[in-house]
Amino acid sequence: MPIALGKALHIAVLCGTVALCSTAAGEDASVQSAARPPPSGDDEIIVYGSIPELRRQLRHTRDAMFLRFNEINSDDKFDIHCYFEAPIGSRIKRERCVSNSWREQDANFAQAFVQWLRHEPAVPPEFYIGQQQLWQHKLGEEWLRLASEDAAFSETMKRFELSREALERVTPSFHADSRKVTPVGGALPYGATRALEATAGRKPWKGKLNGSVFTIAARRDDVYDLSITCEHGSERLEYQPNSEWTVPSEYGTCRLQVDATPGAKFLVYEFD
Repeated sequence: MPIALGKALHIAVLCGTVALCSTAAGEDASVQSAARPPPSGDDEIIVYGSIPELRRQLRHTRDAMFLRFNEINSDDKFDIHCYFEAPIGSRIKRERCVSNSWREQDANFAQAFVQWLRHEPAVPPEFYIGQQQLWQHKLGEEWLRLASEDAAFSETMKRFELSREALERVTPSFHADSRKVTPVGGALPYGATRALEATAGRKPWKGKLNGSVFTIAARRDDVYDLSITCEHGSERLEYQPNSEWTVPSEYGTCRLQVDATPGAKFLVYEFD
């Protein structure tokens, strides 16, 4: 099960699936930000930093937490590793943090499913889904046991939680939003046929593309990731100011996704 940065991992750590419930882990009543005094010492580098630095710290503390867990758990099947993988039907890679047992049962399920399609005798694919859930439950129990027994592991969890809270404190809480740009004098800038003014939120901004050509006006450092997902193709794009992209007609209907600094504004211009 994929693990995402942020609150999800916190929940997952405590509810017992991973990597644990999912990478957006859950809430721990014993660790409430309102009850925790301001961090001091080394923790200040997490609390006081730019958003890119805090994102880096969040990944760093997450990796340290998984590393310690991998060192002390009782079975290598529990070990958690993060990978960049492209989902089926896409060339856009995304990070997934999963246990060895989860990947093993993923592979078993895929093989059994292919055999089922070929009408070959094999273990039913559903069996491996059950095994996957069983091992995730065991992993959750192992995680909670080690969190109470190993001080170093508990400390890595604490630092991860501090970095998550620090990022949330400086990240605006609004959602991604957009509105159509009203033509001035009956025309849009640059001869565009459609224009949107968008505001980035915590989650990537997404919008349907109507034209075959588009460009984005944004500050270079504001855009982290840019991609299009279409009926018959997907692409991850590298944002450069003044760049213009043409979508192949065979791709069909597409949606644009922009992952940018929360609160940053940018313009999407489309052309026929």
